[in-house]
Amino acid sequence: MNLDQLLKEDQFDKLFLHSIPIIFSGTLPYPALFFRLLLDCVKKRSIPVVKLDVLQGLASMQAQLETSLLGNRSFYWLANVQQLPSKQKDSLLGYIQEYTGPNGVGFFIEKAPKFKNKNIIELSGQLSLMQAQQVASFFGYYSVRQKLFIKKVFQLLQSIPLDQFCLLLEYSSLVSIESDEFFNQWLEVIVPSNQSLFTLSSFFFSKQPAEFFAYWHKIKKAYSLPFWVVFWSEQLYKAHWYCFYLKQKNRMSARKIGFRLPFRFLQQEWKKYNNQQLIHAHNFLYTLDFHVKNGSDDFGLELFYSKFMTDQFC
Repeated sequence: MNLDQLLKEDQFDKLFLHSIPIIFSGTLPYPALFFRLLLDCVKKRSIPVVKLDVLQGLASMQAQLETSLLGNRSFYWLANVQQLPSKQKDSLLGYIQEYTGPNGVGFFIEKAPKFKNKNIIELSGQLSLMQAQQVASFFGYYSVRQKLFIKKVFQLLQSIPLDQFCLLLEYSSLVSIESDEFFNQWLEVIVPSNQSLFTLSSFFFSKQPAEFFAYWHKIKKAYSLPFWVVFWSEQLYKAHWYCFYLKQKNRMSARKIGFRLPFRFLQQEWKKYNNQQLIHAHNFLYTLDFHVKNGSDDFGLELFYSKFMTDQFC
């Protein structure tokens, strides 16, 4: 089953009113905003939704999944099973394969297991205009203003990642389609051009100055100066908390905050950074943002790059 089929009212009700496990899968980061909206729709069907932490262990979850209070059925959401170590994940999937109730249960995993008689829903990493309109309508974003907003977005972008589109829905009732500031500046912050920005960020955190500055001068004119300040502020904010959570051995929180950070940083290079270095770099951008809003040129941004590459924020 795909996303288009899921978002048909009769199909949606059939899925969530029964005890057959629902498995969402796809080669995309865990779409937290999409699932928040989806679970809100489940609650509107008068189905209690209970969120379980998969890290608590199978025995604890099993006790809850197999209990029904006075015969009332609940839907248990296990969120992102992908984050589990292999052995724990295999144990949980083995249990789910045999699960028949009394409650409903659902979760996300990147590659769906080959289960029989289970509901497996493939999520698309990128939405087309038609798919986006279907998602918006199903979640209740169907006013004339919101429809025009979505059309305007897709005039500028050919496709949008699922969770970024769900974030854009929050703006659809607030932003006028005449807002040049939003569509020319902020849209790129919410839905960046992944490949070019990802490459630049990878060179940045790897501290490869020759590669970074060559690529920077190639793409810097594609975005405005305020965009770059916001972009690097977000990258440093995420990097700081990613390092913090991993040092606390909180892998689940680290995985969530690490979305949009370069792969090499997530795997190895985070170990080279201390939190104070990232905080000082972020504070520099905070001051730079003030000067940019008061007419400063891009010299401050070039200085920021130079200081970062030469470890002057340590």
